[in-house]
Amino acid sequence: MVHPDNRVEYEFWYSTILDIDFDKLVDIALFQKALNKHALFTPRIFTYKCTNCAKEIKENHCIGDGNYCPYFPKAPLPPNLRNVKGRQFIDESLR
Repeated sequence: MVHPDNRVEYEFWYSTILDIDFDKLVDIALFQKALNKHALFTPRIFTYKCTNCAKEIKENHCIGDGNYCPYFPKAPLPPNLRNVKGRQFIDESLR
């Protein structure tokens, strides 16, 4: 497909920072750096809206008053992450 600005545009979708390991993030960064201005990279985070959830759920697991809540991996969380709140996963993904 021809683009008037002559660059490739691509997106990377994931649900939480747990879905992608650090090595893969480094690979993506190196790929983007090599493409420089010839590519537009946009990371996207899958979230769901839960504005009708209980206040405690929204405060612990969402941002934007329940507008952005994380999907959790299907596999059980490792023991060291079982007490981490969903909101922290969203914050880390945004970082």
